[in-house]
Amino acid sequence: MENRRSKLTKRIIKEALIELLTEEDILKISVKRLCEKAEINRSTFYLHYETIEDLLNEFTNEEMKNIWTNNDHFLSRNDYRKTLDYVLNKPQIFKALLKTNMYHIYIMNQYAKLDFKTDHKLSKLNKEAYQLVCSYTTSGTEQLLLYMLENPQTVSIDDIAEILYNLNKTAIEQIVYLSRSNDKR
Repeated sequence: MENRRSKLTKRIIKEALIELLTEEDILKISVKRLCEKAEINRSTFYLHYETIEDLLNEFTNEEMKNIWTNNDHFLSRNDYRKTLDYVLNKPQIFKALLKTNMYHIYIMNQYAKLDFKTDHKLSKLNKEAYQLVCSYTTSGTEQLLLYMLENPQTVSIDDIAEILYNLNKTAIEQIVYLSRSNDKR
């Protein structure tokens, strides 16, 4: 279990990472630059993380677990609304996750964990079709989220929630269609 000092240090490091990600690409961020921004020494960084990638993965998992709340892909409009509210309350964090592609990677990793053999809803679906359509809709979702974060006054959260709901509903229909098509081959 982490003590308070360790938690505080990690929070400072993550805040510095977010600031740097608003300024530049993740590939240009060095441990040295991150430590300067966080006002810590390198040994402190390495006490908590082996690499910037480890930091980014921990950061992503912490934030994304708050929007990936269940494995049911038949989310309601209200579920989408709650997710959008959460994202809007942390704009810098989610802009960073979207720019680094970590949002997409996290979501696709969650989809990959689904059990197509024992889950009744998924057992009749083609896994490859599922993954393909989910990647496509996740990309569309990312673009909507980025637009919403960059133009918060010009879009209605309810409208975006409705679009996401319909996008997901159509995606599920396409997965079912592709699964049937693959069965006929």
